[in-house]
Amino acid sequence: MSRVYLGIHFRYDSEEGHKLGTKIGEYANQNYLKPVTNNN
Repeated sequence: MSRVYLGIHFRYDSEEGHKLGTKIGEYANQNYLKPVTNNN
């Protein structure tokens, strides 16, 4: 966020990066992560 104030990046970049990161996380969660099972 500090880069926004310095003018290096725009707020739009941060918002879109957050959206993309959320989509990547959701995809990974749905396609790669499996629940841990207790085999006892």
